[in-house]
Amino acid sequence: MRFFEDETKGFKLDPKIVVSIPISLIAISWAIDIFLAP
Repeated sequence: MRFFEDETKGFKLDPKIVVSIPISLIAISWAIDIFLAP
């Protein structure tokens, strides 16, 4: 049986993008919290 040869429908994303987007969102939220905190 071969499961990974079937073409699945949907978006294909590079794993680097999947990892970097949440990390960048965390970094941006930390920067906003640090620099704009009263």
